Amino acid sequence: MAENLNFDPGKWSAMYDNDPAYADTFGRVYFWKALSSVCPTGWHVPSDDEWKELEMYLGMSQVEADKDGWRGTDEGDKLKGDEALYNLSRINSNLTNAKVSIVGLSNDLKFTDFLDPRVKSSLGEENMIFPPYDASELQDILKQRVEIALKPNTIDDDVIPLCSALAAQEHGDARRALDLLRMSAELAERAGVFKITKKYVKLAQNKIEIDRIIEVVRTLPTQSKLVLLAILLQEKYNKRSGTAGAITTGEVYEIYKELGKKTRSDALTTQGPSFSRDMCTSHLLHPFPLHLHSLFNV
Repeated sequence: MAENLNFDPGKWSAMYDNDPAYADTFGRVYFWKALSSVCPTGWHVPSDDEWKELEMYLGMSQVEADKDGWRGTDEGDKLKGDEALYNLSRINSNLTNAKVSIVGLSNDLKFTDFLDPRVKSSLGEENMIFPPYDASELQDILKQRVEIALKPNTIDDDVIPLCSALAAQEHGDARRALDLLRMSAELAERAGVFKITKKYVKLAQNKIEIDRIIEVVRTLPTQSKLVLLAILLQEKYNKRSGTAGAITTGEVYEIYKELGKKTRSDALTTQGPSFSRDMCTSHLLHPFPLHLHSLFNV
């Protein structure tokens, strides 16, 4: 495969860092004018219409396929039914000049448990589990991005280790580490300073948490928002009146009913499962009470 991707059509190709060693391993990048000459006789580079045909066969809608730029998803468990995987796993019997291998990535470890037995038999899959990134690996990722995105001497030595450690403590998520670094740089730039320090990493961490909570609250159903607001209003009243003790369901429900009247929403009864489920949104209060108070401004 690397040899195929390292075909030299002349001036209409490029190598990363202009280094032949990279081309030997990763191949080349080709310009549009070279596409007619990079394929063996009898082959051609797929057109956009051909890609659309494949994408829609795998479950994409016509509207999504007609979009420009990036489209679709990299989530294999969103394939339409079992038919696509079944046909892909047996397609080699219809090919003479090539072979197809399927590489699937999914966060759902039980994804294949729900496949049709015929599909599982055809796939003959081999599972590989990728552990989360550790702090050292995240540092390597961030260092590469810093070299590309930031000017020299604009970041303290302890910023990358801190971003990596914070991300590793949560889920070992590279996106989280990159978001922390990006937000730290943006905050430092807005402050008019020329160097990113640990101070801006901490500020970035707080801002990302607040943004995440805002998104969680914004997407809650209306009834859940009313319950959450009722809890916050009762908590504020208790603080003003100096009342100690836990907030009761009855107190919350009375405020919730009044909020329902003001918003012209039908109040749920305390006996049904819906109100109990919406009461569970109160767990958001415990980790971030100050943030939620500031959101509702009560």
